[in-house]
Amino acid sequence: METILNAFVELIKAVAWPATALILFFFLRKEVSALVTRLASLKVKDVEMSFLQEASQLRQAAQAALPPAEKHESEPVFRQYMEIARVDPRQAVIESWSRFITLIQDFAAASGFPQERGMTMPEIVMELKLRDAFDGKILMLLEDASKLGFRVQEGNAKPSYGEALEFCDAVSQLIVFFESVNREKKPANNRIESDEK
Repeated sequence: METILNAFVELIKAVAWPATALILFFFLRKEVSALVTRLASLKVKDVEMSFLQEASQLRQAAQAALPPAEKHESEPVFRQYMEIARVDPRQAVIESWSRFITLIQDFAAASGFPQERGMTMPEIVMELKLRDAFDGKILMLLEDASKLGFRVQEGNAKPSYGEALEFCDAVSQLIVFFESVNREKKPANNRIESDEK
């Protein structure tokens, strides 16, 4: 009888932790599910930044590199994407990113970049570097915004509302900046400097 009782106790010890975890998961499944869907990335071996961290850094870089007027003028543009983000954060990122890419391509075409087959964003950024059209901070901003927007478009990141706002805030400033640059029709060989050196 004692061996049966000992076996029963050992069975309870072995099952107690997994059973507790399953019961907690069952009662918290909605919260766990919401948390998992909000994860933009996971850390595996090497350090990997989340979409929110990258979008936040992009916004801070835009504020540091672009002229101060862009922030004020970008507010209506940002509000437009904020409304879209309330319904679909991913769509807000894609729409702001697409408008940004179109403005960069317009600048490239007006600056005489090769247009036989159309240039990809990395090719445009490389050409901007070669022509010394913008200072390094602005070029890095273009690269970072392009990479982050591309990740969302390809489905490799699913931003939350807050993440979309961070991204759209930065890209709205870039949109206003490039609308201004395109209006002024500055030649690509005139270097455009950021405010901070």
